[in-house]
Amino acid sequence: SPRRYHPYGRGRIMKDIVCRAIDGKEEAARAAYIEKECLDTAWSEAQISDIPHYAVYLCAFVNGEMCGIASVYLIAGEAEIMNLAVLPEYRRNGVADALMNKIFSLSRENGCTVATLEVADGNIGAVALYEKHGFKISGRRIGFYKGVDALNMEKKL
Repeated sequence: SPRRYHPYGRGRIMKDIVCRAIDGKEEAARAAYIEKECLDTAWSEAQISDIPHYAVYLCAFVNGEMCGIASVYLIAGEAEIMNLAVLPEYRRNGVADALMNKIFSLSRENGCTVATLEVADGNIGAVALYEKHGFKISGRRIGFYKGVDALNMEKKL
């Protein structure tokens, strides 16, 4: 397969990452594109535009270019991370870390004391990211992702 161009070089931490809530239809379309490129179960533009009142949909930007997304439900003291994705050419440059840190600060501001998520067993990069941010495996759902187990992970905030 062809090698992807990495604008900042893999492993170089980007300094000018801006994470904020999604704003408008154009950003929802770009976010849907990122989800489709990165996730097996992507949300549609309509789902992103019509996110529930108890949820936050975040976008990460580098030099004005949206390159990552995250969504989190903030319910009853719990932050449930639904999706997190970074375009391949921006990975391993701090974008996912910036999104995770924004999720944690928003979650605490909204009174959450725990963060949870599910990740496919075998998604080594994602599991490593979550463990780096203090998540621990708290359970397993057998065959949850089209025959692949889901790992339930949890972190105290």
